[in-house]
Amino acid sequence: MIKKKIYGLLLILSLFFVSCGTQMKGISNVQLGMSKQTAVSILGADYKVMTMAQTEQGNLEIIRYQNMEMGSTAYIQVEYYLHFLDGKLVELNREEPQNMPPPPSRPYR
Repeated sequence: MIKKKIYGLLLILSLFFVSCGTQMKGISNVQLGMSKQTAVSILGADYKVMTMAQTEQGNLEIIRYQNMEMGSTAYIQVEYYLHFLDGKLVELNREEPQNMPPPPSRPYR
C-alpha cells in the first residue's frame, strides 16, 4: 500500500516537472513582434498579468510565466516577463532568484 502511494507521488512530481520544462522549451520559439495571442498559444495560458497601462506609445501589458528549471545543483524557479505594446511583443526578460544562503539547519536530537 505504501509503495503504491510512493509511486503515485513520484509519478505526479515527474509529470509536474516535465510539464513545466515542456512549457518553457517553447520560449525559444517566441520572437519579438509576434502577437500576444501567438505567444500565449506557444507558452500556454498559465500566466499572470503583472501590469496593464496606457502610455504615450500605446497600451502596455506585461505578463509573467513561472517555470521550474534545473540549476547547477537543484531546481530553481525562473520567471519570464513578456512586454506587449498594443498587442505586439516588444521585450522579453528572464529572471532568476538571487543567490541566497541556505536556511540554517536544525540540530538533530
